[in-house]
Amino acid sequence: MSIRRLLPALLALIALPLQAASREVRIATADPSVTLAGTLLLPDDAPAAPLAILITGSGNHVRDQVISGAPMFRQLAEGLLAAGIGSLRVDSRGSGESTGPKALDSAPMDRVADMRAVVRWARAEVPGARLGLVGHSEGASIAAELAAEPGVAWLVLLGAPARSGHEVWVEQQTAAVASASQGDADLTARGRALLEEAAQAAIGGAGRETLEGIGLRLFALVGEDEASVRESGDLDQFTSRMTDPWMRGFLAYDPAPALQAIAVPALAVYGGLDTLTSPAQNAGRLVELMARGRTRALALHILPDEDHFFLRGDGLPPGTHRAGKMALSPVLVPLLAHWIHGTAPRP
Repeated sequence: MSIRRLLPALLALIALPLQAASREVRIATADPSVTLAGTLLLPDDAPAAPLAILITGSGNHVRDQVISGAPMFRQLAEGLLAAGIGSLRVDSRGSGESTGPKALDSAPMDRVADMRAVVRWARAEVPGARLGLVGHSEGASIAAELAAEPGVAWLVLLGAPARSGHEVWVEQQTAAVASASQGDADLTARGRALLEEAAQAAIGGAGRETLEGIGLRLFALVGEDEASVRESGDLDQFTSRMTDPWMRGFLAYDPAPALQAIAVPALAVYGGLDTLTSPAQNAGRLVELMARGRTRALALHILPDEDHFFLRGDGLPPGTHRAGKMALSPVLVPLLAHWIHGTAPRP
C-alpha cells in the first residue's frame, strides 16, 4: 500500500483517544556517574505491543529532542502511541534529569554504552514487548551498533549516516564554504582541502596550535581576518570543537561495520531536502553496505519534502524552519507505524 493511500487511515487512528500508561524511569548505566532519566509510554491494552526505544541525534538533548522549538521526540512518541506502539525516550547524559558529563563532553561510544543500558533495562522491565530501536542521525548509528543486543527485533534509522564522520563533516562544511564564497568553484575546492586537513589532524590527535593554524587559513579563505575571528571568538570555538573528545570520535567513526552486521529487519528513512545526512551521499551507500552484510530485510524511503529533522512549519516552504512554528511532519508516523506493525516480527 502506498503512503499516500495509507496516510488518511492512520491519521484517523492518531486522532482517536487511547488509554496509556506513562511512567517516569531512572536507568543506571555502566558508568557510575551516569543515570538516565526518561519516560516510558505504553498502550494499556496491548502488553505485547511493539516498544520503540527512541535515540536522539548528536548534541546535549533532553528526551523530547527539541528542534526549532518543536519537541520532535515527544510528538513522535505520542504519534506512535496512538498507532498502538509504545516508546521509551531518555534525556542524554548530563542533560535534563540525567546525570554525568554531557554528551558533547564525552566520546561517541559513551552514548552507545548508555543506550545499551537502556535496551537491557527495557528488555527486563517490559518483557512481553516487541523491542525495536528508532534512531535519528547519530542516534541511527547508535541503533546500528546495538542491533545485535538480545531482544532487539527491528530498527528504524532516520537520517542515518552511512559514511565516516569525517566524510559527512567535510561535506557539510564544504557546503557552507560554497555558500560563503558565492559558489566560487576554486575557493570551494580549496576550502574542501583545508577541511580534509582539519579533519585528519583532529583524528590524528593534533593539538590546539595545529588546528588553530588550519582554522585561520579557513577563515581567511572566506574573507575573515585573524583579528576579527579572534575578537569574535569564532577561532577559539573552531579550535575547541576540533580538539574535544566527542568531535575526534565523531570524525574517526565509520558506520560501515555496524551497518553490515545488522541482522534484523530495518527501515531507513531520509528527507529529500536533508543537507546534513543527504540521501545522495548516504542512502545508496547504506543499501550497498547492508546488502553485503546480514540484513534480513531492508526498506528504504526517501520523503521528498522533508529535511533532516522531519519537521514542517505551518505556512512555510518545505525545509524552512522558524522557531515556534514547527511540528513533526504528518507523513512520518504513518510510515513508521505501518512498517513496524507489518514488518517487525511478532511473538
